[in-house]
Amino acid sequence: MKNEFNDLVSSVLGDFLSKHAFRFAESRSNTGGDLVSVVFESDQCKLRLYDSRRAGEVNCLVGRLDASNESDWTDKRSGWYHLRGLLEIGKGLSLEELQKLVGPPVTDRREQLVQLRDLLDSAFEKALLKLQEKSCLIRTRKIYKFQA
Repeated sequence: MKNEFNDLVSSVLGDFLSKHAFRFAESRSNTGGDLVSVVFESDQCKLRLYDSRRAGEVNCLVGRLDASNESDWTDKRSGWYHLRGLLEIGKGLSLEELQKLVGPPVTDRREQLVQLRDLLDSAFEKALLKLQEKSCLIRTRKIYKFQA
């Protein structure tokens, strides 16, 4: 399953990854094989695309350069952020408006990757700015804690 997902990610996002100078970093799966992730690195950030068979979703995280590939990437302190959360998609919308925005759920893994690719194509620069903002906030909090 790991190689199959890597191939699928490369076929769908290959042009985007090349355009933004991302390099393959690693691929891993959990023991049961129901969660597979692939990590790419650039000079600006990291991308982690994952396929969760249990949740039935393919999703994308954007990480700081110092984010560990081995950390618990569901913890925001790890330096990894969900792409849609980072872009604040749907923030301030009612449930009805959000449902119209999102549309019906897509279960096909390729189609989910296409949606992520399209979102990255349209909003990658904004995602980088949001990532930098969050990184500055984290550094400021750490400095404040050490000075206090």
